[in-house]
Amino acid sequence: MLMRRLKTLSILALAGATTGFACLQVATPPYVYASSAASATPDQPDIDPDAMAALDKMGAYLRTLKAFQVQASVTAEDVLEDGQKIQYQTATNLLAETPSRLRVEVTGARQHRLYLYDGKTVTKPSLPFT
Repeated sequence: MLMRRLKTLSILALAGATTGFACLQVATPPYVYASSAASATPDQPDIDPDAMAALDKMGAYLRTLKAFQVQASVTAEDVLEDGQKIQYQTATNLLAETPSRLRVEVTGARQHRLYLYDGKTVTKPSLPFT
């Protein structure tokens, strides 16, 4: 459950960082995956500079648009103690109108979440399970 919340925060942080929405430019949660913790050293960051350059380029382009939409199909996997793998699929739909309107909807078999930004406040309305 914690990883799903961190993924949601990461999605919102990425949306804020790439689009310039000030409300969404939140600090990255202080977690490190076990595999990257072993390989990361102070001299060697665990983020690929080419990947960051690509994200910066994408963000610069998105900031030139007045409105845009991003749709994503995301698959997450949980591994149970007995080794069984369970996959969850969600669809994410992000609609942005710069500089002050954002709508992010995440829909899956286990969840339906909606985040709205009106230029001042981020809200998460209560939705019935569908």
